[in-house]
Amino acid sequence: MVNLVGISFMDVTALNSLNVTGCTGLVNFFIQNSPNITSLNFNGFTNLEIIEINGMAFTGPEMQMTSFTVNGCTALRDLIIARTLITTLDVSSCINLQQFQYADNYVPHLDLSGLTHLHTINISPTGIDNNSLLSVNANGCTALDTFRVTDIEQLREVYLKNGRNESTVSLHGCRNLSFVC
Repeated sequence: MVNLVGISFMDVTALNSLNVTGCTGLVNFFIQNSPNITSLNFNGFTNLEIIEINGMAFTGPEMQMTSFTVNGCTALRDLIIARTLITTLDVSSCINLQQFQYADNYVPHLDLSGLTHLHTINISPTGIDNNSLLSVNANGCTALDTFRVTDIEQLREVYLKNGRNESTVSLHGCRNLSFVC
């Protein structure tokens, strides 16, 4: 039996199912332009440090993934999610998350609150107007030094009570933003 520490898929367009159950030694996971994958479950992957999911390169359909779970991924440091169909995202158990990048997904309310190691949040579109993001909660992210949201017109609320005075907050092109706390 091989104990995988890294998995990388790119332009594997016929792949419609990927079962990583049992690959608990996995440290890095990267997938791009595999539009037929519908779900990924990383529950209990305590060694996983980096997940990067990019639903498509710059051509073809977006990733059909509607289910993505990372419960118990306590070592996860970097999470990058772009161009999927997911509508919910729970990262509350990813207690060591340091960097979060998010683009073109369908999650209306993004809750990153209480992630005390999170230092970078970057939310922006990649050229496809399918962001449904209405609110971002980063309350209690005490290590936060960069919070950047660019061109998310639907965004209405941002919560940033984190106790740091050194944070850089950048909100550009968020035309419907009506509440920042």
